[in-house]
Amino acid sequence: MGSWQWLPGAGLGLRYMVSKVKKINVRLDYALGVDGNQGLYFGVMEAF
Repeated sequence: MGSWQWLPGAGLGLRYMVSKVKKINVRLDYALGVDGNQGLYFGVMEAF
């Protein structure tokens, strides 16, 4: 088993419910990581 290293990260997101009947959400997330890594994520629906 290899060595473990903690990699901190932070983010924030917005959700907008498109359909209450079908519970469809549109989401926009922004995340920051180590060494200047960052990402902007757009999605439809949810994982859970």
